[in-house]
Amino acid sequence: MNILNNLDILDITNDHEELVDQLIDLASSKRVRSFNSSLKRLYRYVLCGIFTDIINGRDFTNTHPNYFRIAKSMIMLGNNFKNSESTIQGIKEYMLNSHFKVGIKSNEDQEIIEVLKKFNLFLDKRACKGQTLFLASELNEIIFIEEFCEKKGFKIKMHHWIDFNFTYGLTHTIPEFFNYIDIINTWNYYIEVYDEFKEATESLNALEYNQFVKVNPRARELIAIFSTQMRLTIVSSVTYVESYLYYYYYNIKNSKNYIEEESLRAVFDSKKNIQDTQIIKDVLCKIHPHIKDDEQFKELYKKYIETNKLRNRYMHTSAFVDKSNQTSELQPLISVKEESWMDLLQASIDFVVKIESMLPQSEKILFWWDRYEYPIFKKCEKISVINLKKQF
Repeated sequence: MNILNNLDILDITNDHEELVDQLIDLASSKRVRSFNSSLKRLYRYVLCGIFTDIINGRDFTNTHPNYFRIAKSMIMLGNNFKNSESTIQGIKEYMLNSHFKVGIKSNEDQEIIEVLKKFNLFLDKRACKGQTLFLASELNEIIFIEEFCEKKGFKIKMHHWIDFNFTYGLTHTIPEFFNYIDIINTWNYYIEVYDEFKEATESLNALEYNQFVKVNPRARELIAIFSTQMRLTIVSSVTYVESYLYYYYYNIKNSKNYIEEESLRAVFDSKKNIQDTQIIKDVLCKIHPHIKDDEQFKELYKKYIETNKLRNRYMHTSAFVDKSNQTSELQPLISVKEESWMDLLQASIDFVVKIESMLPQSEKILFWWDRYEYPIFKKCEKISVINLKKQF
């Protein structure tokens, strides 16, 4: 199963606590030591088979061959379990096909022990801290992680975070994708409410409309929901742009390509938290000066600043006077027009796409973008969050 094809689904339906506890028990040194030397070797390989199932996103409790059941059978029968060299060779081949670093050194048994140490570490951290994210560099100690991920449809860098996911296997995390989905889901709920309200009011004239709203509690409820969803989408749209910019900066800072750039040294060495606009001015446009001269970029950047100001009004609700226009800072909460709101949402989406289009291939981030429907908010229609290229 292609990991990239599961970006639209998160492993939130089941935290697998019971299975994790069982695996911790099965993989414990106490269980391994309970076997004689030959069966101990088989048992370690069987555990590696379970680990390989997990990283590939297979249901390790219901696979064939089922290493999970084999491990339980071995525990039940102890040293009476029949040894099987063919099982070991089958698991070894499975691990090699999954890009594990086995069979490289002269001491293959020691390689298997190292793999199991990492398996135990992942299980312990999940059980004790709820930690499921691990750096690609850590996984690379036991797996050729770049080859593994490329086989699944994406390129990985050693500073990227990988989710040790019991449902979908090793999954590349994408910060801006979470925020993009927030925009679309919030928008889609707005459309549901909008359609209900439109159906109830589209045949009414102005006087009838006003009377209908006054006497109809559901109508007033829908109007309140409109307002909330409009604010939430503005907040989400700015957060989406920010997350894209911060991930770009994270990648650049962890890259070796610009470490000696004098113009970037002050930014890289600063102890202060970098701001989104600073990333644009002092990193993105310093590395790629042509970007700041692009007319579409300048227009979309201007709209992003406008959207960000509006977001700040929503996030920091205030009754003070806005000195720039001598109106209440509460005004934006009640007077945003639908058309201008949609325009700002669209600008945030288009701004990220525009930046991405001007980056060299090695710095691009939105490898998932063409797998989803391009949002056009002025259509006033729901936008799909389903991966259009998903394979079943």
